[in-house]
Amino acid sequence: MRNVVLGVANTVAAIGFVLFASIVWSAALPLAIGLFLGSLLGPRIVRRAPQTALRRGIALAGLGLAVYLAVEAYG
Repeated sequence: MRNVVLGVANTVAAIGFVLFASIVWSAALPLAIGLFLGSLLGPRIVRRAPQTALRRGIALAGLGLAVYLAVEAYG
């Protein structure tokens, strides 16, 4: 039930964006492809990857993103 409600909410939000926001459609297609590939490949990789290495990789990616965003924001 939760997934159905979230799916409906996301569908309504997507329709709202399409109708009321300016969308860069040339960026939407690569994002959609990445979304679908990630949803197919992500669970398979997570199940097989060693958890410690996966957690460290996620932590490093998050730290790298934080540093990047800080440099962009503060110079």
